[in-house]
Amino acid sequence: DYTSDTRRLRDSIVAIKLLPEEHTRPLHELVRCLRDLELLARVAEDAQFPQSGSELRRYRNRSLAIPDLFPIGSAIATERNGQSGGASDEDRRKAAQAALDRYVGLTSAIHELTTLNSPLKRPQFERTSAAGRRV
Repeated sequence: DYTSDTRRLRDSIVAIKLLPEEHTRPLHELVRCLRDLELLARVAEDAQFPQSGSELRRYRNRSLAIPDLFPIGSAIATERNGQSGGASDEDRRKAAQAALDRYVGLTSAIHELTTLNSPLKRPQFERTSAAGRRV
């Protein structure tokens, strides 16, 4: 029936979103089917729906929300509440400075290596045909 089909379809969508090994499944097709089923239910409830094509488009393109079964907290909100689980600002600044220093050092080394006129360059060979002509 409609209720069990819709529930199973929603469960499948949530399972695909939560399990990385299932990300190859056709999620967009399942979402389209769910939207079709919900549209049919909405039209059955309200004979005046939709009033216009734009209203229908908005209804069909609305976002889906994952249920709050697995609350995912915001790292920003946690830090604002004083519950910083990460490094301090000074530690982050030092790490960023170290990364920048390494980047600058590597960039200058690459530049030096690519502009060297090394005596170890490979010799350039001329290609000749079987008749001894240059190719």
